Amino acid sequence: MTNDDKDSVLKTGASLAQKPVGSSFVKLESEERKQQLMRSTPHSRHPSVLWTKDRSLTKKFFVKRYVEYTGVLECEFAGRASKVMAEVDRELDLAGVNDFYVNLRCDESILFFRLRRREVKNRDGVLLLQLPPEVFEIQRRAQLRYQASAADRFQVSSSIFPANARDVRLLDVSSGGVGIQLRFGSDVDADAFSPKIEGRFPFRFDLVDLSLDQECEIRYSRRVVDELDGSPAVRIGVRMVGLPEAIVDSIQNLVLERSYERFKDMQTP
Repeated sequence: MTNDDKDSVLKTGASLAQKPVGSSFVKLESEERKQQLMRSTPHSRHPSVLWTKDRSLTKKFFVKRYVEYTGVLECEFAGRASKVMAEVDRELDLAGVNDFYVNLRCDESILFFRLRRREVKNRDGVLLLQLPPEVFEIQRRAQLRYQASAADRFQVSSSIFPANARDVRLLDVSSGGVGIQLRFGSDVDADAFSPKIEGRFPFRFDLVDLSLDQECEIRYSRRVVDELDGSPAVRIGVRMVGLPEAIVDSIQNLVLERSYERFKDMQTP
């Protein structure tokens, strides 16, 4: 990652000195703001979500009470927490991991954090979540978007891509669509590629642990120059059509996971 990339990800916000993480959420540095949001969680009309990294286990829940002096969230699932926690334990064992992620709904915002298994307890059917030190507030935007890099190993393929494209790179991901760049060996080849805007086309997305075969619409096509080597390229914006709610949730969770992992990598000397 270049210094410019780091600067864009770690800008300091003017109001609360919050640190942006990718383009999805910011780390809450203000204890006052954090407590304000946590107090509002029992009043949310929308469920929060708990999931394992590969999304083999996803559970929705509601916060019934926030105990401020201990930092504990008392929560309820659709079923009894004892049964749910048994499923969580089983899935964590199968995945070989000891943590999971939480997307927490507040009245006016959405929070995100990671929990270790030891930070979760079950008492008489009530799920107890111990609030971790690092909590992130999700940016208010229609679609959470993750700026991909080569390290993510994301891949995309489609019959609309010409054979003479040197490579096809997925630039960013959101639950609404993706940005794609095709690099060419000459200006003539790049100028000749002009995908149809009308109609729907099949795309294959391989996002490491989430694969999709999806009908898509091309929203735009723009002739550019590759930022790394200056070669001729074309960028297109693609909208996924008719995604089921479960897939939308999975993509949003993937965006949050990757943004969090990028943040942690940048904190490592």
